[in-house]
Amino acid sequence: DKFPCERPIDIAVELCEQRRNAIDVGTWIGDSTRHMAGLFDKVIGFEPHPLTHTCCVKNLAERNIANCEVYNIALSNENKLIDLHTGKSTFMGWVSDKDEKPKDIAVHNTQKVQSLYLDSYNFEDIDFIKIDVDSHEGYLLQGAQNFFETNSPVVLIEYKERIILDRQPEDTPDAFELLNSYGYSLKEKVEKADWVFTRDK
Repeated sequence: DKFPCERPIDIAVELCEQRRNAIDVGTWIGDSTRHMAGLFDKVIGFEPHPLTHTCCVKNLAERNIANCEVYNIALSNENKLIDLHTGKSTFMGWVSDKDEKPKDIAVHNTQKVQSLYLDSYNFEDIDFIKIDVDSHEGYLLQGAQNFFETNSPVVLIEYKERIILDRQPEDTPDAFELLNSYGYSLKEKVEKADWVFTRDK
């Protein structure tokens, strides 16, 4: 059976002119990472939840997928320790500095995790990036200005305005506006909350 993430990825990847390196931000247990590994030479993943990161790495190893490297890091607009909140499932979570607890989901646990700029890594030759960070998209993109000056990947981003308003501070940066400022335009919407952006030629 196919994972739900595979169809949006396949649609977006069709727009890639090359398939060298891809970044998977929010790998979860490795479903998207595994699929992307079959489409690109190398996949670089980011998963802030320690248990979920361990599960992702284990799942990839058990399937003998060797072209992936997964960091236990939250990508944001600052290099600091940030709160990771989890709900009923210990494998699902989101990072936020918002003091008030969200209305849409009960917070069962909060722990500190390390966040870094995407710009900290100086990645090159990135042809695709998938972003699924459960409301922290704007902060991630704020910390990626140099990345988008160096790379022109096709962007697949999950964007749910309702949970952003609920889980992040009021002044959270707008992900779509940031992508526009980096020279990107919306190409198409796929599925319920997945959006594909490409850089204007």
